[in-house]
Amino acid sequence: MDVSYNPPVLSRSLWAPWWIHAVMAVAVAVLAFGLTMTFHLQERPFVLPMIGVLVTALRGGLAAGLICAIVSIGLVNYYIMPPVAHFEVPSLRETYELLVFALTATTISALAARGRQSRLTLEATVASIGDGVIVTDQNGRVRFLNAVAEHLTGWTAREARAQPVSEVFNVVREETREPAPNPAERALRERIVVGLPNHTLLVRRNGTELPVADSGAPIRDQYDRMIGAVLVFRDATPQRRAEESFRRQAEDRLQLLENERIARADAERANRLKDDFLATLSHELRTPLNAVMGWAHMLARRELTEMQRKQALAAIHRNAQAQSRLVDDVLDLSRIVTGRMALNAEPVELSEIVRTTAESFTPAVLGKRQTVQLELAPQARITGDAHRLRQVIWNLLSNATKFTPEGGSITVRVALKDLRVELEVTDTGEGIESAFLPYVFDRFRQGDSSTTRRHGGLGLGLSLVRHLVEAHGGTVTAASPGKGDGATITVRLPARVEEPALAAAASGPRSDNPV
Repeated sequence: MDVSYNPPVLSRSLWAPWWIHAVMAVAVAVLAFGLTMTFHLQERPFVLPMIGVLVTALRGGLAAGLICAIVSIGLVNYYIMPPVAHFEVPSLRETYELLVFALTATTISALAARGRQSRLTLEATVASIGDGVIVTDQNGRVRFLNAVAEHLTGWTAREARAQPVSEVFNVVREETREPAPNPAERALRERIVVGLPNHTLLVRRNGTELPVADSGAPIRDQYDRMIGAVLVFRDATPQRRAEESFRRQAEDRLQLLENERIARADAERANRLKDDFLATLSHELRTPLNAVMGWAHMLARRELTEMQRKQALAAIHRNAQAQSRLVDDVLDLSRIVTGRMALNAEPVELSEIVRTTAESFTPAVLGKRQTVQLELAPQARITGDAHRLRQVIWNLLSNATKFTPEGGSITVRVALKDLRVELEVTDTGEGIESAFLPYVFDRFRQGDSSTTRRHGGLGLGLSLVRHLVEAHGGTVTAASPGKGDGATITVRLPARVEEPALAAAASGPRSDNPV
């Protein structure tokens, strides 16, 4: 806060021009002489002029005191010493009195001028301080304010004089707005140097609040007696701004470090997932390839019976299909990521697609002695790509069959809810751990990603489900009570609204009375 320092406001009479001090000295000399004549003090004509010299020297300095002394000598010599009303050489006794008065007046003027100069230096020093200064007496009442204190508190020095310091310097706690201990009063009470706690506000005279920092100290005389206290304070707004700036910079640095740590962890996790995926892909591709190569080698030797030859061809076909599905999943994911996945949207019946897809799973289900229960709502019409929807259902059934043990059950429900069609696949399988549940639809994420896991696959099935469902304008969620309690995958797709329904909704109830 910029404050203009104007020393004359502290003591205008002390800082007055020289000619005012000269006029004051002459006036005081004339007044002292007039009082001497009025009270018939001609026998001691220099008593009152001596007081006048002291006063003028204290107010105007050495020159003013000497002017007052010279004028007083002239008046006494002209009007009191004989011959009256003439300037003549006085007698020896009168000359002695004049010399004594002159020497005494000079000494008094010099001493008073020194005290005046000390006071001027003190006031100039206090006025030049960039902090506010309040001086109190031993009773805690204000005796002095400098210009900065006037500006910060809103009190002038004249208005604040003799006021309790707690009223002029009214401080409260920033958090609670409760009164804070006044440092000046505490310094007087405890006779120690004290300071304000952090986050303290000064309530100015107009009611506005200002953050301040200060300290109070007792004032003692040469006999160690308490004669008052001094309070030095300043506007803490720039300090608060700097602290806030430093705090924000520190928070920003911490945030940058945290973001860097998160980014590094994400990069490491992505690299780890990539490595796991490549290892899994190699394993999944090698397994059917080994079977194909083994049966092909046996066929090439032409040593198989007809039944064994048919078994070899069936195994080659089955493993080639498995390998083809793996490659198709990787290619589909690549198309989705690059935005090249195209949908052939047309009206389809979701329940019919579910029924035909479930029928193709009959061998796999029978092989594990599982049961599949279909609860299909009629007229579950949507707009979508039948091939991609069949891929979604295939992946959901494949996932449920894979993680459901022998003798388990799988339930597939299709229902209409409001303007959406819900497809729900529930199994009694291994379930999903709660920690892994948020990542179940992420690419390359599997509950067990090691190459020694019991179940095959690349971890792309549910990720493809999510992308394909979202491409159809739907959503997919997963829920599981926990490990060993099965899981439920729910797909929600926009239902297709037929034309008659649209026409009925558009017409609505009509009124025969025009508005």
